[in-house]
Amino acid sequence: MLEQVKVIWLDCWLLVMVSV
Repeated sequence: MLEQVKVIWLDCWLLVMVSV
């Protein structure tokens, strides 16, 4: 579960970086 959450967070961060 932890690993999945980490991957989701990374994806979110990537989206935010691209958005900005």
